[in-house]
Amino acid sequence: MSAMCHRKYLLAILLCGVIALVAVQCGGLCAYAATLVSFTSSHSCSISVYKSSDPPAFAKHSLELVPPKDTNGNTIPIPDDNQVTFVYDGSQFTVTCDGTQANMGTPAGIEIQDKISCTVDRSGDVAPGTVVYVTLVIHDQSVYNHPYSDCPGYTVDDQLRDTSEAAPFCVDDGVNQAEACKWEEQNLPAWPADRNDPLLTQRGVPLNQWVVYARTEVTGLPLSYEANTESYPFQEGEQVCFVDVNGDGDLGQDEMASCIQTPQGYLCPIQAVQCVATYSDPICPDGGTLNPDTDKCEVDATWNCSLNSQTYSTQSSCISACVQTGTCSEQQNCTTHKCYTVHEASYTECTSWGDTSATEQCPGRRVPNGATLVGGVDCSYEEHPSRWVRYYSWQTCTTNYICSLNGHIYSDLTSCQNQCTQSGTCSSSCPSSYGYNSSTGLCEASPICQSGSYDPDQNKCYEGDTTCPLGAEYQCMAHDGISECSPNTCQEFHASNIEDDDTQQGENDKQDDGSYDASGNCLGTIYIFNGHDRRCRTAGIQTGFHNCCSGGTYWLGLAHCKGEEEQLAHMKDDGLCHYVGEYCSKKYPLVGCVQHKKTYCCFSSKLGRILQEQGRPLIASFGPGGAWGEPEGPNCRGFTPDEFQMLDFDRIDLSEWYGDITTATQSEINGTMQQGINNFYNNIQ
Repeated sequence: MSAMCHRKYLLAILLCGVIALVAVQCGGLCAYAATLVSFTSSHSCSISVYKSSDPPAFAKHSLELVPPKDTNGNTIPIPDDNQVTFVYDGSQFTVTCDGTQANMGTPAGIEIQDKISCTVDRSGDVAPGTVVYVTLVIHDQSVYNHPYSDCPGYTVDDQLRDTSEAAPFCVDDGVNQAEACKWEEQNLPAWPADRNDPLLTQRGVPLNQWVVYARTEVTGLPLSYEANTESYPFQEGEQVCFVDVNGDGDLGQDEMASCIQTPQGYLCPIQAVQCVATYSDPICPDGGTLNPDTDKCEVDATWNCSLNSQTYSTQSSCISACVQTGTCSEQQNCTTHKCYTVHEASYTECTSWGDTSATEQCPGRRVPNGATLVGGVDCSYEEHPSRWVRYYSWQTCTTNYICSLNGHIYSDLTSCQNQCTQSGTCSSSCPSSYGYNSSTGLCEASPICQSGSYDPDQNKCYEGDTTCPLGAEYQCMAHDGISECSPNTCQEFHASNIEDDDTQQGENDKQDDGSYDASGNCLGTIYIFNGHDRRCRTAGIQTGFHNCCSGGTYWLGLAHCKGEEEQLAHMKDDGLCHYVGEYCSKKYPLVGCVQHKKTYCCFSSKLGRILQEQGRPLIASFGPGGAWGEPEGPNCRGFTPDEFQMLDFDRIDLSEWYGDITTATQSEINGTMQQGINNFYNNIQ
């Protein structure tokens, strides 16, 4: 792989004053740091500070977070004491990241002491304690080694004109919270006293000469690293199910789930459906029959006659049979009557003895009609003492009828026959499980369910929602008041089963690590507008199904995402990145991809991204597609000097970049750009 060198001449390519958004003219070679902070990895970056020796240009200082390791060499979260180790410009030091400001490095003077403060982010539930937010104040320590005999604001850098520490010239980083400032100061004599600067004299600056101070401040710089332990939304050994529902080979959030524990076992909620009711036929006791209209088991009642203790199948037959008829026998009932006379030859009244209430007349020796003469007795002395009487007795007889059944006597045969009967009572009798319903005349009982309970709407026994619509081979499982079945099975989750198909981010990047010859010439290949391979994870198993590729405007925080992914999100929002593609970084065996990554080529400026996107198709070595490579191994390299010289800027639309600029037209920008290119080549030839 060719090495890449950064030299002062290369900075001339960055449009020498055109890149500066205010289009300030620069003397000689100049540079503009499109971003003051440039990340080389998630835990290392370079920070630009104006040069005291060359105020239009920047010097880069490196800062790296050193991930802590355990005794086995495994990367671990930052310890609870918040002791964090950094490397600044090759020198290692350790500070307590509790928000307290500490000194950094050995300064040329306390007035330009570099400062650092930091805090540890432990809020993430995926990798807590692996993100550090850093605030820096960095000065150019060579300020006193480069005095100027003439005012640098008029001779070296127009931007320094009329500046001071109280009113410096500053530029902001459009991506990070960083600001680079510079200002000039003169070591004036002691008079007038308000202009005297004994500090510069103390620092060895000759009287009346000038120096240029430079300071860069960075706030909330996120540095992060990845611990060796992976974090997943499932616990080790937890019952889970992974199902590629749509068959695309990828597993989305709705295709991975924790299984639900039920009394019947573990249920996979993916594609689970609610079980439907299971019914069986009810049983009627003692051979009864279910009447669906009444939801009752019915049997015929038996009828018992109280008169004869006989049993009948129907009430009507019982009533008919439960009657006895007697015989009406004729009999004579005769009454004896007595009449008496006082004078035998005369007509007088006679009174029936034994019946003083009844009086009947009797004519002499004759008897009434229908009476039977039974004879007379003379010389009775009973009713008329001292008097002789003669009386007669006779009978009157009537015909009656007697009922043999009840012994009652009736005056005529018809009455006797009508009354000479006896009816018993007919009472119903049901099996022991039944009760008699007088309205229906039947014996009724509730139906019996061997399992479940009777459902009158279905006339069936409801045994519960235990029938799986997917097929009898799938078991219904009860949970949370419902019953469900699933065609998918559960298994224990083990992180070790996840297959790592990832590649190393940035392994194809061109680094500025080329060697130099004795004259300081770069021996490696120079790349102009060089890019870096940056990646982020989409919603997947490693991110708790959060999309860590979302834009910075919609950033949800670092709870499930890495610091480098947040950096990338902001860089995308600032238009610094070109999308290369998406690939699978983690797979679950026999199921599919469980984690995707998106790959971007990111550049230090929007201009660099625009020139790369529009310039690559114009150069044969890249081809019409731009030769961005595959997402697993992108080609983010910059242009070689020869390739860059081939660019036809008339065919490149810079409107996205210079839309805010009103001080130059596109043709002026193109002309200035071309002049910068020519100057660059004149300097390196």
